[in-house]
Amino acid sequence: METFCANLEGYLRHPPENSGRIRYLEPGRSYRFGLAYSYFLAETYVLLPYLEEQKIPFNFVFYPGGASGLNNPGSDAMLTRVLASPVVRRVIVTQTITEKYPLDMALCSAQQVETVDGGFTQFTDGDVRPRHRRGTDKSTFDLCFVAAEYSHQGRDKGYDLFVAAAHLLAEQFHDVRCHVVGGVTEEDVEVTTVRDRFTFYGWRQPEFLAGMYARMDVCPTPSRASVLYPGNFDGFPLGVDAAYCGAALFVSDPLEMNDHWSDGRTSSSCRRPRRGSRPRWRSTTQTTLRCRASLRLVRRRPSDCSTPTCRSVDACRCSAGR
Repeated sequence: METFCANLEGYLRHPPENSGRIRYLEPGRSYRFGLAYSYFLAETYVLLPYLEEQKIPFNFVFYPGGASGLNNPGSDAMLTRVLASPVVRRVIVTQTITEKYPLDMALCSAQQVETVDGGFTQFTDGDVRPRHRRGTDKSTFDLCFVAAEYSHQGRDKGYDLFVAAAHLLAEQFHDVRCHVVGGVTEEDVEVTTVRDRFTFYGWRQPEFLAGMYARMDVCPTPSRASVLYPGNFDGFPLGVDAAYCGAALFVSDPLEMNDHWSDGRTSSSCRRPRRGSRPRWRSTTQTTLRCRASLRLVRRRPSDCSTPTCRSVDACRCSAGR
C-alpha cells in the first residue's frame, strides 16, 4: 500500500483529474469487474493469478517489448500460460508478425485476435500543435531521438547510429540540430565535436513532446532486434507519436515487418552504403529531406467499436542497423 500511495502521488502531479478514478486493489477483497485490460505480456503474466482468482475476464496487448520475444523460451512460456487462462477473452496485436505468432503456436483461435495496425499514439487531434517549418518559422533543420535507455549506449534503440548520422550531417550542413529526450545523455556516446548541435532534455511529459514534435523535421528510429535479449524487437513503425504530430519517420525494419507501405508511394527506402563508401545526403533545403510524414488516427463509430483501428502513415523507411 505504501508503494501504491507513493506511485499515485507522483502520477497525479501530471493528470490530477484522474484522482477519483484510481483505487487500490485489496488482496483479500472480492470485486465484480466486467473486464480487465493490460498492455504487456509480462504485466499480464504477473496479474494473471489475481485475475483468475477473481474470475475477471481480460483482454491484453501482445505488444513488442514488455519481456515478449520471438522464439524466446521464457516469453513463449508466459504467452502459453496467459492464452490458456479460462478468463482470457482477446489478444490485441499491432503487427502481422505478432498476429501470426500465437496462431502458428496454436495458442488461441483467430477469433480471439484483434489487430490494430502499427501501434498506439498517446495524442489526439487536440494535442497536435501547428507545424514550425524551416525557412518560414525557423532557420534550423531539426532531428529528434526519443527513447528510454535500456541498453549500453542505447544500442537497442539505435542511439549510437543517431549520433553517427549527426556527425555526418554536421560535416555538410551548418543548420542541423539534434534533440534528445529520454534516458541517454551526452556521456553515453561521444558527441564532443558536435556538442553545440545537441540539446539533451532528459525525461519529459507528453505535453512537452507534442510541442517539440511540432518543431521537428525528422525523427530517426534506427532500432535493432535481439539486443536486450534473444527475440526482443520493437514494433513497426517505431515513432508513431512523432509521425502523428507531423515529423517524418526514418525507421529501421530489421525483421521486415513493413507490409503496408510501398517504396515511392507512401515511403522511401534506403540501404546501408557499401563498406568504404559514404552515404549521399539530399539537401536539407528540401522540406523534410523531400519526405512528407503524416499520420491519422481513425476511430470507428461508437456503434461499431471504440477501439482505434487505423493509422495512415506516409513515412520514410531507413534500414540503418541491418
